[in-house]
Amino acid sequence: MQHPLIPPLEVAENYTEETQSNAAALSLEKPPEIEQVNTENQEEEEKNLLTISQAEITDYPTMAKADHFYRCGETLLAERFYREVKEPFGNEEELNREILAEAVYEAEYLLPGGAVYWRLYQESLQESEVYESKRIAPLKLLSEDYPEFIPGHLKYAELLVQDDRQEEALKVLENAVTLYPNEAPIVKAKIEADEQAENWLAASLTARQFALFNQDHFLRDEFKELADTNLDRYQGHLQEQMTWNMVGNAIMGGIGAALMGNVFAPLSTLQTSYLLLQGESAIGETYAEGFKNSLTLIEDPEVTGYINEIGQKLAKVAGRDEFEYEFYVVMDENVNAFALPGGKIFINAGAIARTASEAEIAGLLAHELAHSVLSHGFQQMTQGALTSSVVDYIPYVGGIASNLAILSYSRGMEEQADLFGTRLLAASGYAADGLRNLMALMEEENQNRPPAWLSTHPDLGDRVKYIEAEIVRNNFNRFAYEGVERHQQIRKKVVQIIEEHKAEEKGEVIEDISEENNTDLEE
Repeated sequence: MQHPLIPPLEVAENYTEETQSNAAALSLEKPPEIEQVNTENQEEEEKNLLTISQAEITDYPTMAKADHFYRCGETLLAERFYREVKEPFGNEEELNREILAEAVYEAEYLLPGGAVYWRLYQESLQESEVYESKRIAPLKLLSEDYPEFIPGHLKYAELLVQDDRQEEALKVLENAVTLYPNEAPIVKAKIEADEQAENWLAASLTARQFALFNQDHFLRDEFKELADTNLDRYQGHLQEQMTWNMVGNAIMGGIGAALMGNVFAPLSTLQTSYLLLQGESAIGETYAEGFKNSLTLIEDPEVTGYINEIGQKLAKVAGRDEFEYEFYVVMDENVNAFALPGGKIFINAGAIARTASEAEIAGLLAHELAHSVLSHGFQQMTQGALTSSVVDYIPYVGGIASNLAILSYSRGMEEQADLFGTRLLAASGYAADGLRNLMALMEEENQNRPPAWLSTHPDLGDRVKYIEAEIVRNNFNRFAYEGVERHQQIRKKVVQIIEEHKAEEKGEVIEDISEENNTDLEE
């Protein structure tokens, strides 16, 4: 199956200069129905799900050829073709200059300036009477100016704790882990600091991220155990809090109306508190049933199988094996998606129709999976249960005031999900810039009116920049699998399903276009 605006792709082995020339010529043509829409109604053209960019049309043959070689294991050859059509990031040269130095543990490998700071600290240890600030000052400068020296962060945080400045110490370790997330000593110190502060969930998530993205590290199992232990501590602490607050919350009333009206039967706050005590999987499964009963879902096995296949591939890397990951496609042409606790992901059909490749739709799924894996929804819901009605903290539910109250917190979670999702993409064999490219497309198409999925999220331009920085800093592979051919097949089918659904709602009958442009690829 083939997009009507995309020229036929020759078999990779027979791909010639002539084919490339013919494809370029064909790409300039528009089907009559698209041209008619352009002349009759510009607004309708903007909403046309079949509209794709000229660049996408032009790049398709080369991208599909690269995918073919990638699937055959010829990754170097595939990269060569990917590079023909994927330009460097606008600020990639600058980002490359800012790449952090490799982590250093021995002082003899420090640069001269850093060695001076470390020597001043060492000399201060020989003095019997010295102000604490004299010891701390050189470590502060060492941590800021030479972050590659891991012992500098560790000693700096240690002295801050001794000086009863635990919050500052935790901030130092957070910054260090952000810069060097794969260095076990600094990650372990951050976990221990969170444990001391009884930040059980933060400790669990830090440990889990290390275990997930360092599968071959000899301490991987130890960090996974730390993640599970601290998650148990968090849930135990939550249960204690919820027990004390359950009666008080019940007095405040039940959960209000949810998505699109009365999606769920009203639950009392007491009932909801009980659900929360059962954990993430229970609450996610309960609310997923509500959404499944209220939303119109696409049941086409080819479409649902495609999304489930991508989602499960990402979920294997994401961890949280206690979750039963499920993926649903909503009959809605808007670019949107949301995640419930416990790995229940809902993605709109419009997101499939507007993405150019499997890597891009995988990027969106990875972002939503990150929310589940990092317990973002569960954190919001439990916090809501302790302060007001849980409904205020469920996606798309509750009043505007509640959403504004958690807006800044949600933006922090969104950045975490963007970065974690990008790491998931890279670890799963997809082009690491899939999510970044989706963000860039949304920024270009929705400068004055961001789509629903992005309406309460960080600025799109900022998101593109920090995702690019994450990719360059970690040397993630932008030239891995894109998956354009199969995605175009599913994309076309989804558009057909959406159009048929819209026509059915209006009592109309539309012509079946799902097969009219398939013959080229089939031949």
